[in-house]
Amino acid sequence: MPFICGSSQEPGDLCWAYNAETDSWNPLSLMEDQWYQTANAFDAEWGLVMAGGRNSSGATEKVRQTRDGQTFVDLPDLPTAISTSYYACLAILDSERLFYTYSNDAFLYDASTGMWNQVAYASS
Repeated sequence: MPFICGSSQEPGDLCWAYNAETDSWNPLSLMEDQWYQTANAFDAEWGLVMAGGRNSSGATEKVRQTRDGQTFVDLPDLPTAISTSYYACLAILDSERLFYTYSNDAFLYDASTGMWNQVAYASS
């Protein structure tokens, strides 16, 4: 079942599930906080991973994962809080690694170590 979580519109703390039979989005679950402008990535193994962006306290370095839009796991925080994901990108590389980049910085998350490490940035 496809789902999405968070929004800058009220209510911004909901996850929504898509029902193909009725062609409608229905509330699925409530997150602990409004969260928006995140960099997101999805695949079948990781589920939805949301990183950075903003919550009710402002810029956040939080990284959260959900496979079903109802149960959430906090992954280790990004090395720094990014106020917006307008220029951020999150990619799932494989079953062990995430790649996050914004502005002139890039980070690689290794699930086996539970750490984010800065990597070389590909400048234009």
